[in-house]
Amino acid sequence: YLKLILGSSYLAQDKFGQALGNFKEALNVLRDKKVDHKIFENSLNYYIGVCYKYLGSYDEAISQYAWFNANGQNIAGEVNYQKGDIYMLKQEYDSAIAFFNIAYSFYLEKYGPFNINNTLNSLFKISQCNVKTGNLELAKSQARKTLFYMAGDTVITPDKLLPDTIPADNA
Repeated sequence: YLKLILGSSYLAQDKFGQALGNFKEALNVLRDKKVDHKIFENSLNYYIGVCYKYLGSYDEAISQYAWFNANGQNIAGEVNYQKGDIYMLKQEYDSAIAFFNIAYSFYLEKYGPFNINNTLNSLFKISQCNVKTGNLELAKSQARKTLFYMAGDTVITPDKLLPDTIPADNA
């Protein structure tokens, strides 16, 4: 567990290389001892993927997430969100949208539409990807849905808050 704590400390300091080394070492120890601890293993795989992402090693990050085994854990939505984010960074917007949609559906089913940190972030990223691919009407639709969820029980008129077109340069 010490390597997990050290890795987390380095991650919090944006020292991704050092964090990666500690997380990988902890995962190797776990596997060498043949300990069946899925939650711990999943956490390490997730954090290794995060480190690869921030180091710019996108394919390694996606490959690392392939090791992830959800087993009904709440982190499954975050893994799909991270995959979407990586594909967005790679400018593979259709793949990004697919993973953001999986994350959005997971969060919506698990927590409902008012989980600001997860549900809305997924919707917002879907909207950004649609702007990048030139699907402005779909992007506006997603932005409206985001505003609707942000408003909660308040009645809003998103048409008054959004321009008629969303220029790709300002996305």
